[in-house]
Amino acid sequence: MTQHWYDSAADFIEGRIRDRKLRWLIAVPTGLTSILAIVGSALVGLQVLPQIALPVNISLIVLSVFLGVGVLLLALSRRYMRKEIGQKDLILNRYGDRVRAAQEKNVDLFHTTGWVDETAVKKHGDAVIVRTMSIEAGPEPVPAIWALSYRNSSAHLEQRVKEKVRVEARFAPEEDENSGTEIVTAISWEGDRALRVFFFFDRDLAPNSTTRIRLTIKWPKYGADMLDGQVEPNYWTFRRQTTGFNSLVIYESEFAPKGVRITPLDGSPRPDVDRQKASGSTLVRFALADIKVGQEYGYRSELIR
Repeated sequence: MTQHWYDSAADFIEGRIRDRKLRWLIAVPTGLTSILAIVGSALVGLQVLPQIALPVNISLIVLSVFLGVGVLLLALSRRYMRKEIGQKDLILNRYGDRVRAAQEKNVDLFHTTGWVDETAVKKHGDAVIVRTMSIEAGPEPVPAIWALSYRNSSAHLEQRVKEKVRVEARFAPEEDENSGTEIVTAISWEGDRALRVFFFFDRDLAPNSTTRIRLTIKWPKYGADMLDGQVEPNYWTFRRQTTGFNSLVIYESEFAPKGVRITPLDGSPRPDVDRQKASGSTLVRFALADIKVGQEYGYRSELIR
């Protein structure tokens, strides 16, 4: 929680610096302090004002210097962190290209024995995507894998939105869903709407072994196309053998107050649509058992207006 607030504060300060509004970060609290001092002196009596003028001015100077130094230290710290992250991503992406090539060439590298997607679409189309995959290694050790997520258009995916997308991956043991340790990841934007996530294991997955991975993506404006009146295709194409697939999409009431309209793609089963009376959310469940490699499955969704 502390790290979250620090990141948010640092992002805010960095944004103000980029917008050349650093002076407001100093002027606003300084001005408020001045106003409080004047109001306080007025309440005590105007004759007190000359006596406190010097201490107040000294306090304001000290406060301004302190704020200025603090802002600069936070900005420099944030810039250093971004530089380190950028260097790490360059290295991981370089190896990620090799991982991608190896995974695409070797269809027996691993099989997906279970795949569950849970997506919550909130106000303004902001979404949290949680993907849990059970992976069974083939006859060779597996050092890393990748997964793909994407939007159906590049609308609402400008650079500043991409920078706010957050990705986390953890091992997900069956006995305790929240106990898994974190997996090193790297992301790569491909084209104008696809996000590829690389998973680098600290130890190779042993041949014929099975593990579970939980990927969490926080994606601002992920479903914003629907708010524009667009029909949103939700579809999946399985590039390797997959035993089972389940998807749950929760359209919260603030996003879809009247619900959604669903049409299955050709060759796909019809999803189950459930409108919750208590919360007003609409739940769309989609399941596949007999999955053919390379075939597209899914449905189209549209807001009811």
